[in-house]
Amino acid sequence: MRAYCAPVLALFLLNIGASFAIAQGIRVRSAYYGPSNGVGIDVRRQVQHFADYGEPFRVGSDSLGIDNNSDQPCVLVVIYELNGRQISERVRESEVFYFRNARGADAGLPDRGPPVRVLRALYGTKGRYVDVTRIVRSLLDGTGPFQVSNETFGIDPYRGERKWLRIAYVLEGVRRDAHYAEGDLVELP
Repeated sequence: MRAYCAPVLALFLLNIGASFAIAQGIRVRSAYYGPSNGVGIDVRRQVQHFADYGEPFRVGSDSLGIDNNSDQPCVLVVIYELNGRQISERVRESEVFYFRNARGADAGLPDRGPPVRVLRALYGTKGRYVDVTRIVRSLLDGTGPFQVSNETFGIDPYRGERKWLRIAYVLEGVRRDAHYAEGDLVELP
C-alpha cells in the first residue's frame, strides 16, 4: 500500500504546482544560463519549476541544479508568457530573478528588466549601518515611493540618532549614489 501512495502523492503535488502556474498565467518558453558571450545551458524545466510556485530565486549553478564549468560571469535569459504577454528577462549570476505578477504585466511595463538596478543599500548613521539592499530592491520593484524609517526597514541601528539611507545603483549603465534622510520619500528614476 505504501509503494502505491508515494507515486500518487507525487502526481497530486505536481498537479497542484502546475495548477498554480496556470492560475498565475506563467509559462516559460525558453531559459538559458551561461556566459554572456557564450553558449548557454537549457534550464527551462528548472525555471518553470520556480514559476510554478511563483518563487523568486538567486541565479546560479546551485539553484538551477546544473554543473557550470565556465570561469566567466554568467547570465540567465528567460522568455516567458504571463497572461498572454511575452516577457523577456536577463539576470546576472548571483542576482535574484523575480517573475512579474499579473498587475505588472497588464500595466504595460516594457519587456526588459527594471531600468534601475540597486547594487547596495545601507541604513544608519555614525558608523552603525545595516545592509537593507534586499528590502530596498523589493520596495522599488513597482510599488512606488517609500519613506525612510525604522518601521520600513524593521530595525533601528542607532536609537535616538537621525539615520540616513545610502543607495548605490546603476541607471542606464551608469553607477550612481543617492542619500536620503530619515523621513524622506525615496523614488529613484
